[in-house]
Amino acid sequence: MFAHDTTVIKAGCRIYTLIREDIRLMTDWFVANKVIINVDKCETIRFGRGIPEEVQIKDNQLQFKSCFKYFGGYIDPRLTFRDHTDLVVKN
Repeated sequence: MFAHDTTVIKAGCRIYTLIREDIRLMTDWFVANKVIINVDKCETIRFGRGIPEEVQIKDNQLQFKSCFKYFGGYIDPRLTFRDHTDLVVKN
């Protein structure tokens, strides 16, 4: 089985506790249903201020991205869409 573009979006206090719990539940579900998680393709981004805490999937630490592609648009942590605009202007 193949799952594509699973997204977790959270807001609020204790955000990393909530994210870690969601990832644990999702990972358990994926394993139980024989869905393979390609950790190398997983991306994470933090919107807001402060230093992001570590997020892991199956003992693999996810790297925070400065920009990522989502539904054809490039999104950055400050929602400036600068990378997306630069790409559109170049083409």
